Amino acid sequence: MIVLDPFNAGMALARRMVRLGARVTVLEGQRVVARSRGVHGVVSAYKADGGSWLEVLNHLASSGEEGALLTATDRGSAWLVRESDRLPPNLRHFENPASAHLALMDKQTADRIAREAGVRVPWTAEASSTAELEPLLEKAPWPCVVKPVLSHEWRDRYGEKRSFFAGGAEEARQLMAEPLADGFRMLLSQYIPGGDEDVEEAI
Repeated sequence: MIVLDPFNAGMALARRMVRLGARVTVLEGQRVVARSRGVHGVVSAYKADGGSWLEVLNHLASSGEEGALLTATDRGSAWLVRESDRLPPNLRHFENPASAHLALMDKQTADRIAREAGVRVPWTAEASSTAELEPLLEKAPWPCVVKPVLSHEWRDRYGEKRSFFAGGAEEARQLMAEPLADGFRMLLSQYIPGGDEDVEEAI
């Protein structure tokens, strides 16, 4: 098994699979999960063109042995969808251009899918520019949450924090100014108070 871009969930996955007797290789950009007991760690930085990860995976697959390729991040899933046709055929993976991964990572399409399934979703609107944002600020049911449409792309540019509370229009305008200028699609979403036990899910 190869765990690509493990992040937080990858640690538990790798350790569990080792305990079950699997031979686990972790491929990540920094040596964190790769130091886990029982795993073989490979450190290779993520690059937008995918070259470095493809090189490592081709090497790992060169024996011809069947393997499972899993990822614990949206970035990893998006990369696997994009590179699906170039991946070694003996490495099995879930992600491909026809899978649901990209639709569910995009919060706008995920919200639409949820609504069609009868799941209640907070008021949400997308803006790709300040011109698109302005009329939304008048309609928004304040307070709201400001967040990127694609979290994994935001993380690569701005860091881990990607959800911000906005009490009113001016606060939201300030929070969204820079990412909109940088070309990021942003969401303005109604803030719903409560804890995890108040969240409705559909699988």
